[in-house]
Amino acid sequence: MRILKIVESRPTELVLSAQDAASLRSLGRQFSSASTWWGATDESDEAPSRSVIQVTPAGAESYWVTIMNMVGVIRLPDAQLEVAPKIPESHFLYLTERATLSPRTDTSEVNIEADASFAEILALWFLEDVEGLLRRGLRPDYLAFDDELPAVRGHLKAVETTLAIMQGQPVAHCTFEELSEDAPLNRVLKAACQRLASNPTLRHNTRTRARRASFRFQCTEMRPTDLLVHVDRTSGAYKSAVSLAKLVLRSLGVSLHLGAQSGTAFLIRTPELIEEGLRNVVSRALPGVSVSKRAKAISKTGLTMNPDLVFNGSCAVGDIKYRTLGPDWRRNDLYQVVAFAAAFRTEHSVLLGFSQHVTSKIPQRVQVGDIHVQPISWCADASISPAESERMLHVELQHWWSAIRCGFSLDLRASLLA
Repeated sequence: MRILKIVESRPTELVLSAQDAASLRSLGRQFSSASTWWGATDESDEAPSRSVIQVTPAGAESYWVTIMNMVGVIRLPDAQLEVAPKIPESHFLYLTERATLSPRTDTSEVNIEADASFAEILALWFLEDVEGLLRRGLRPDYLAFDDELPAVRGHLKAVETTLAIMQGQPVAHCTFEELSEDAPLNRVLKAACQRLASNPTLRHNTRTRARRASFRFQCTEMRPTDLLVHVDRTSGAYKSAVSLAKLVLRSLGVSLHLGAQSGTAFLIRTPELIEEGLRNVVSRALPGVSVSKRAKAISKTGLTMNPDLVFNGSCAVGDIKYRTLGPDWRRNDLYQVVAFAAAFRTEHSVLLGFSQHVTSKIPQRVQVGDIHVQPISWCADASISPAESERMLHVELQHWWSAIRCGFSLDLRASLLA
């Protein structure tokens, strides 16, 4: 099978059969019509589209293919598409690992091949965590049972027991709790293992590991309410595995059949992962400062303002864009951060995006009325380590925050590059 490489959100000319092109279009429409795909929100600032996969003819046997804001793998009848992130993979993985959605601090034990797709890497991260839990032993939980017993246990149901005795049945109807591994957290992990084991876009060894792990869970099938479960202090060891399991289960895993042809996909939304990772990086850069995502309702309209960054309640706000910032302002970006600042009644707003090189130009700091808007970028240069990019971002953020606290402003990028 042919392996084709493509970058998310970037049009790429591919040589495809008519059947492959039809499968891609149908998968894109199926994704767009799914209301439960991970990350889909009514507040998204992305342009609406009838398909998240755009396929247009480019020649006799070639097509322009664009896959919007998703990474992973698509298997078609005659080819397999591996969708890479639009920033260098080392930077993408670095930020993803810092997202609370998949909070990992060490991936040295995971054997990841150089050409592995992000879907494969995600599966390996998850399986490494699950296998660690299985080695240490799964955490049981108290579950409620209602049963007929020869002796009283737990709470006796008097009416039911009396009726049973009157009918000549010497049993006690009781409700009681008992420790069992058939708990919501374990059911979520098992379901994610089963999803990976049945996904043909993953490598054979990965599917085999997932299948073996699923057989070791002594619990029933996942229930719809299990995805709402949260990890608490007593189940802290599950935090990383459950976060990754939810990401696996909410990914765009779809199978489609068109006559004798079939297509399969395992795609993961990227903007939310990058947003979460950058928010945690910002929080680390400003110790002692509360950095969160919070909504504010606009009175009597039913609308809300949803900045990605809110500093110390409302001292400053900001927005995160998973794209490269050019030298000039995009009107929609500027209007959005100014509106956020106005809604939260603050004079300080920041736009956080990406730049391709250290010397790349990004928009200049501007003042709109009383609101100061500062652009800051993560340097997504493949020749620079992600740790160095984080250090540079820390410096810019600390200068910006110090300027706010001291009551003056400065052009951060100009001063740092001078």
